[in-house]
Amino acid sequence: MRLAIAFVSIAIAVSAVSQAAPRCAVTEAPRNVFVPPPPYEASPPQGTFYFGSDALWLFLPNDGVWETLRDGANYERRKIAWFSSGYFWLSQSQKDLRVEAKRLDGAETVHGEPATNGFLQETQESFMLNGIAFPATGCWEVSAKYHGNELKFIVWVTPPSN
Repeated sequence: MRLAIAFVSIAIAVSAVSQAAPRCAVTEAPRNVFVPPPPYEASPPQGTFYFGSDALWLFLPNDGVWETLRDGANYERRKIAWFSSGYFWLSQSQKDLRVEAKRLDGAETVHGEPATNGFLQETQESFMLNGIAFPATGCWEVSAKYHGNELKFIVWVTPPSN
């Protein structure tokens, strides 16, 4: 009897979790993993994967979830690093980077903040850095354009976990 009650309790809990889980086809790591050219690190930070091509890439979370910071009415994803081979922080303008996000489970569209230059002296890596203020959590398609190249991906935007 205890086993039957435990099984029913587990089944109800699993059902509740699956109903609350988001229906968002987040971007997953491709079979052929992108490896950026030198001087960039061949392995992304733990829990992430590189997504894109030599022309434009970033690292995305393995689970497809972007945790945000709550700032007034918005959920902000700060410090998004965008990379491009041949981009050097002292000689190229990051102003050509255009980022837009479209909510897939709602009607909102937002534009990313203007980018700034980034540079890691230890590894000699140059990158562009920006952020996006999402008006709501949910399923978002993010697209970035830089020098005629476009990169699109889908993430689940969540509020801070604390």
